[in-house]
Amino acid sequence: MTQAYLQSYSFTSGLLNTIFDHPILLFVPVLLSLAMLIIGQIMRDHEEKRKAQEKAAAEARRLEAIERQNAERKAEREAELAAEEAEKQRKREQRKAERAAKAAAKAAMPKRPVGRPRKTPLPETPEKPSEPQPAAPAQEAPQEEQPKPHWPPRGNEAFNGQRVVLTGTLRMPQDEARAAIRKNGGTVQSSIQPSTTMLVTGEDADENALQWALDNGVRIVREIDFNILCSQPYDMTPEQFAAVAATL
Repeated sequence: MTQAYLQSYSFTSGLLNTIFDHPILLFVPVLLSLAMLIIGQIMRDHEEKRKAQEKAAAEARRLEAIERQNAERKAEREAELAAEEAEKQRKREQRKAERAAKAAAKAAMPKRPVGRPRKTPLPETPEKPSEPQPAAPAQEAPQEEQPKPHWPPRGNEAFNGQRVVLTGTLRMPQDEARAAIRKNGGTVQSSIQPSTTMLVTGEDADENALQWALDNGVRIVREIDFNILCSQPYDMTPEQFAAVAATL
């Protein structure tokens, strides 16, 4: 018992003497604690940085996937629009060809004789005995028929049955253009309507009106064609006028 106590005392005394001889050993635990704290902070910073990089990479992959999907959808939409536009162009060409064929067929038809045939024949009258006829006077030389003017006050019925809308800036004043349409048998509308059958376009024409006309098969007439229609002579037959209108 005494020997064990003496050994413990001698160890404690030696340790104390060593500490007193080297005071710096008192800071070893403190330095170890600081080192552990620094190492732990570095490891935590490294882990947070790694997580942030992984999150940024995942976000970049997500954005790239979204952009790829948007690009694919845009390409599909452009392809659909191109196909729709091609189909509309084909239908417009088909309608134009049909109108031209109808106009040609109508122009090739024989002209209807002037006047309407009687529904009931006239009653037969008994023949009278022939009487001597007086000598016929000398016939005058036939006078040459004077040509009719190309711009008569009554118009040429170029827009007969048409409901016309004007869009854009025309060289002809708007009032004169409306008067020309009414003079030639048409009706002027202030805006595009389901009953519209013709759209006359000038400079800076309304794009919405043009698109609506294309989508609904409304005939589009340029200003130069509008002037040609208004200036046709009124003595043309309907077949001749239809043939001229089909070429515009």
